[in-house]
Amino acid sequence: MRVAVLTGGIASGKSTVCRIMKEFLPSVEIFDCDAAVRRMLDSDPAVATTLAQTFGENVIDAEGKVDRDFYATQFFQMTPRG
Repeated sequence: MRVAVLTGGIASGKSTVCRIMKEFLPSVEIFDCDAAVRRMLDSDPAVATTLAQTFGENVIDAEGKVDRDFYATQFFQMTPRG
């Protein structure tokens, strides 16, 4: 089995490349990390709890779901630890 990894910055066209690749190679399997994270944020209460412990209660919206805009703002402002 061959494995290829497609990486790139935000809004760099990764999803477009994957969509085109799927059109020309219908048997190719694509793992969409963005979709996996969305599913995790929407369906796993433990993820929301952990994010609230890390980023504060404001990361959870009035419906008890992760506020993605708030989370993204907080996440991308973090200073890398190393």
